[in-house]
Amino acid sequence: MKRDSLNLIRFNLVFMGALLQANISHAELDAHVHGLSNLALAIEENVIEMEFSSPAINLVGFEHQATTQQDIEMIKRAKLKLQQYNELYTFIGARCSIESSSINVSNILDDNPKNSNKTHEDKHHHEHSHNDESDTHSEVIANYRFSCKNLTTLKSIKVSLFEYFSSIDKVNAMWVTDEGQGSVILDKGKHTIDFR
Repeated sequence: MKRDSLNLIRFNLVFMGALLQANISHAELDAHVHGLSNLALAIEENVIEMEFSSPAINLVGFEHQATTQQDIEMIKRAKLKLQQYNELYTFIGARCSIESSSINVSNILDDNPKNSNKTHEDKHHHEHSHNDESDTHSEVIANYRFSCKNLTTLKSIKVSLFEYFSSIDKVNAMWVTDEGQGSVILDKGKHTIDFR
């Protein structure tokens, strides 16, 4: 029963995302907009599941596969920031602790040791293939699962992503709870999701 309920919540989040995208201006209808990120929340019983997704350029300044040590360091710093969930998300009215999290940067960082043995010519060709970043659209995805006490008294969630990633201009926040669903566009002036 719980699994069916979570699947229904996930379906509703996808549906809400489509509706929210339909309400965004025509210029932003492209699925990949620099400066724009998404935050989806499923809230049920004592659990909050979050998925944050963003074009990599908002977080690390580029979207190509990392080719230099500087690129790799920038990705590591962004990943470390995303792992600091207690600084990025503040739960007002409920006490929540992390159960699990994952940060997917595989679109811009190849962690496969087999690929670290590329020849100089392979790397040179790879670098040339990324000179035109307008053709490259890479996302970074962070998933979090929180266990909460007093979740019925959750008033809001403060989202501090703007403080850590200055290239994020807006966050489309969408949520589904047992009681309903909603959405809000957050920006540097409004960074709180209000539930009550």
